[in-house]
Amino acid sequence: FSEFQGYLNQDAMVDSNKINLETATRVDEAVLNSGNLKLSIINNIGIEALINFSLSEFTKDGEVLDTTFSMSTDPLEVLIDLSGYLLNLNLDSSPQIINYVSTINIPSEDEMSLTFGQDISINVNIDSLSFFEVSGYVDPVVVDIDPIEQEIDLPDQIEDLDFAKLIMDFSFQSSIALPVFLNLELRSYNDDTDESFLRLIENVNITETPEFSVDSVEQLINIKPDRIIASGNARVGSLSEFGSVTVQDTISGNLTIAAPLAFEINEQSKIDIEPSELS
Repeated sequence: FSEFQGYLNQDAMVDSNKINLETATRVDEAVLNSGNLKLSIINNIGIEALINFSLSEFTKDGEVLDTTFSMSTDPLEVLIDLSGYLLNLNLDSSPQIINYVSTINIPSEDEMSLTFGQDISINVNIDSLSFFEVSGYVDPVVVDIDPIEQEIDLPDQIEDLDFAKLIMDFSFQSSIALPVFLNLELRSYNDDTDESFLRLIENVNITETPEFSVDSVEQLINIKPDRIIASGNARVGSLSEFGSVTVQDTISGNLTIAAPLAFEINEQSKIDIEPSELS
């Protein structure tokens, strides 16, 4: 028949398809903090029907994402909030895919008119995905470190002396199970002389090396600074190392400047000490 009018009794129409994830991050498992699923449906056959739609990679409380709704002759948009769903993907798939199945049931008890060759189109769009926690190969994210200023108050007795050796000791505590590469800029300022000195610390993996020392920083202090400002960024994630992270993970750290009492004495060096009698 090219056209039909009557009572139609047939099995449900089942269609399956897939969505390619367009992201460099390769997800093993992720709990979604937010996300939207939008189904845009155009009914060209002009009859009412019942649609069931499921996504096997999304689960909540152990149940696969599965929704059922009725469709009329008007265009329809169905919005589903993906917050709180667990996304489970094949880590070895390239690209990673999400599979969906749509099932359309046409009622058999209603008389209808059909013109064959017409269709029901369903457009599936998933966007604005953000994760509460994720494991896999995470595309690195650069997090800026707000400038931190520390005032320096050096004793007057060493005003004319230069330190011969200074060591900076760093100690970090992190709950992030991903590589974190630190880039830090340390700049000291002498406000009276307008002198400044810059020391860069670049690309240190503080997940692998949470405690490390930096030498050759004597000039940071030898300009007799009034303050030191630290700023920079941390690059979190790796596309070659498996790891995990949650929005509750934090990084904290301590910087200690170790200054042994070792000074360089030259012709300008002097130290004033009140004389005292030796017995």
